[in-house]
Amino acid sequence: AELIAEAKLLRQHKGRLEARMQILEDHNKQLESQLHRLRQLLEQ
Repeated sequence: AELIAEAKLLRQHKGRLEARMQILEDHNKQLESQLHRLRQLLEQ
């Protein structure tokens, strides 16, 4: 029974980590597009 509870906790933890990864990836994309815009402004 203890193993099942542990597996459940690990699954929840994995879900949270995956959600956080998604947030970080989205944030990264936003930063990259901001950087792209800045470079375009500097090139003018």
